[in-house]
Amino acid sequence: MDTKRGTPRPGTVRIVYDPEAPSSEKQRWRPVTSLIRKVCAEQGIRLGRVHLHYHPDGVHTLPDSHPHGEAEYWGKTIFLCTADKDTALHEIAHVWTKSWHSPKWAEAYLYLCEQYMRHEEFIENIKKNASKYAVVRHALKRIYGIVIKDESKGTQRASAQQRAGGRVRS
Repeated sequence: MDTKRGTPRPGTVRIVYDPEAPSSEKQRWRPVTSLIRKVCAEQGIRLGRVHLHYHPDGVHTLPDSHPHGEAEYWGKTIFLCTADKDTALHEIAHVWTKSWHSPKWAEAYLYLCEQYMRHEEFIENIKKNASKYAVVRHALKRIYGIVIKDESKGTQRASAQQRAGGRVRS
């Protein structure tokens, strides 16, 4: 922690594992936690904690029961439920930009994906997220000239309660 400001130094991230998770769970999360530390260090992102949720069967089986990730940008904390790069980068972009699904967030998210994913992963993930988030579609068109159809018709809007509460679910 930076003692003057009470904020974490870039790259120093505290990983908090679910207390019910077996020790083998750390191995499953290692590629994602390593990526998070690398991104924060290289980009100068001040992320304090990453809370990892445990699913006994290893699969996030109920997508509507809770989100794959959440970000509390004022507390510099992210919560992850799935051990995938896309969700981690999505939530890091929220903390980095201190915003929800805004144009600023979309640009940061796309930048992180482009920098830290293989080309094939990048293309697959931007197509998936462009169908969910209008701001990602608009950023893709503005930055890369890529046009992707809107297939979701606005199903991924943060509620006023989520925006007011300072936490965004993805």
